[in-house]
Amino acid sequence: MTIDRVHDLQSAFRKLVSAHSRPGTVVDLGPEVRKIGLDMGIPAQFLLLALTLLDGETTFAVVSEDAESQERAISRLTYATRAAPETASFVFVPDGELDANGVLEACSEGTLLDPHLGATVIIGAGDILDTGELTLRGPGIRESSTCTVVRDGPWLAGRNAKNREYPLGVDVIFVTAAGMAVAFPRTTVISETAGGK
Repeated sequence: MTIDRVHDLQSAFRKLVSAHSRPGTVVDLGPEVRKIGLDMGIPAQFLLLALTLLDGETTFAVVSEDAESQERAISRLTYATRAAPETASFVFVPDGELDANGVLEACSEGTLLDPHLGATVIIGAGDILDTGELTLRGPGIRESSTCTVVRDGPWLAGRNAKNREYPLGVDVIFVTAAGMAVAFPRTTVISETAGGK
């Protein structure tokens, strides 16, 4: 079965909007991920998000060992324009072992005149749990919530450093191979839960 570019992508988009509206809430993109019937050299969950978020008016970058071929595939399917991570609107990081802090540091945080130019960074995760190591506060969260993102290497320090001067900053989406996803908008304050790693 292949993905329906209208109904399935609308469904995925609604789930992403829900994830951004309620930071720390885990959404299941698995049904849509499993309908990706293309082998384009990029993990299906990232291809789904590219199809959902990109169009001919957006810019994107892939940071991975296979970035060149993955960017070509995404550009062919979405008509989005390839750009450097420093200027791209969307930055995809499919490699679970890649230094996420370094990628986050390089991404655009926008400017005071144009804070909307801050990037959305989509990062691969081994697992996402709706309880655990991270405490979240901010818009869309009643008092606080917790979640855990299982991923090699640090990323929280880089994300928090990038978002230290609101409205500048980056939005971050983590997604697993099974399609579980969580969003951390720049307005969300994230700290390690007491007793966490």
